[in-house]
Amino acid sequence: MEHEFTLVFSTARCVEGVDEIVEILGQAGPTDATVGLGKRGHVALMFSREAASLGAAAQDAIAEIKRVLPMAKLVELRQGDVR
Repeated sequence: MEHEFTLVFSTARCVEGVDEIVEILGQAGPTDATVGLGKRGHVALMFSREAASLGAAAQDAIAEIKRVLPMAKLVELRQGDVR
């Protein structure tokens, strides 16, 4: 089943700026995420991911982000098609 959700992370302690976030996520981050940058020090990633449950899909995505941005802190999970 496909699940749509958005993860918002605080990245203030991870990177210098927007360009660095985009570069890191582009090189080693999830390939199925749409990256949104708005609020300073935060990044939002919108996913459409196959998994048995929303929880499993979100956990997998969070683990991917923490692998490439280990100091990032999850601040919000938005369920559904958020645009």
